[in-house]
Amino acid sequence: MKYLITGGAGFIGSHLAEYLTDHHQDVAILDDFSGGFLDNIPKSSDGLFRCRVYTGSITDRNFTDMVVREERPDIVIHAADG
Repeated sequence: MKYLITGGAGFIGSHLAEYLTDHHQDVAILDDFSGGFLDNIPKSSDGLFRCRVYTGSITDRNFTDMVVREERPDIVIHAADG
């Protein structure tokens, strides 16, 4: 499955991303980092992100539409404020 997590750098979103990537799922994160942190995003042992990261606001419809068109997720998990 392919997942898109809004607010994926926050507490709940980053834990979901970690769980999903631990279970070999394809994950992308969309976050504006107003409440989350880059350090929260799951990384592999070599320090690389285990999911794709898009920086922007869910209130920016054009940006959000672009991410959805590019990622084509099966499931969107909305964990962002806003």
